[in-house]
Amino acid sequence: MTARPPKQTQRLDLLAGRVTPALLADASVHVRDCGPTGVNMWKIFENAYRRRAGRDQVQAPHSIATTALRALTGGYVWLDAKRAVLASLDPIDDDTVRDVFTLLHGLAMGEDIDDIDLNQPVSLAEKFASTPQEQRALSDYLLRSPSGQPDAPTWVYQTVTWDLARRIAAEPWSIDGLSVRLRPDTSGGLVAWDDPWPDEPGTRFSLPRIRLRMKTEPNVSDPLILISASATRISRSMDFTRTVLVEQDHPNRPLVEVELDGRGRLRDVNRLALQALSRLGMGRSVLHEIDQQIQADLLMMLSSR
Repeated sequence: MTARPPKQTQRLDLLAGRVTPALLADASVHVRDCGPTGVNMWKIFENAYRRRAGRDQVQAPHSIATTALRALTGGYVWLDAKRAVLASLDPIDDDTVRDVFTLLHGLAMGEDIDDIDLNQPVSLAEKFASTPQEQRALSDYLLRSPSGQPDAPTWVYQTVTWDLARRIAAEPWSIDGLSVRLRPDTSGGLVAWDDPWPDEPGTRFSLPRIRLRMKTEPNVSDPLILISASATRISRSMDFTRTVLVEQDHPNRPLVEVELDGRGRLRDVNRLALQALSRLGMGRSVLHEIDQQIQADLLMMLSSR
């Protein structure tokens, strides 16, 4: 008699679905496309930054603008600097765009934050602020090349997951007999924020996450949404931490995912973005809260020596 193999637990690691107009429904984003003139202005700005830095391979720190705008607007902002395209889920007023890009330019050029005159915006800031902000239906951009392959603009690949994540998070999910509420994050994914997983001893925890990513595959006529599962370990301190998830004041806003930078054991948030937010009168933001926690961890580490 042949013994039966042990029963195996089934697990789904990756799911793919076609991105079609029916899937996207009425999803839209707000886009400022500055065109060739904006592209040339960014090249001039980036070349000036490279001359100042003394290196040809560096890129102008456009994360100052995206990080500040995400904190100011609640989360979903993406900037394709080389194509001079700014996309956001919600509209951003012209004055905010003008101020943020003026601060970006000044800080990148080494100016002190207090010396940057917001009443004298640079041409790059004026270009982004004066470019009409158009609300565009994402389904209109599911284009195909002459060979039949997907040919959507780059900003579509970066923004299509925003609306999908919000729709998936609209209702709780029944998972293993539990009602689990998923929260969208600013990367276009989802987090089981209220249901961390404990390890076997129950001393460490991780947050279950779902990653959404739009991409193309050879010989598939529609773009695909790749849905993958992962987990983010919850750290007791900022020591060695690379990313931080922060809950915003409003429950309908996404969890803010912030990449930390700097070298050494204790890492820092983007100091230049913090300066920009403070200059714009935003003394309290998720970035400032992260910075306060970093400073508290530093004091605790120093006092324990």
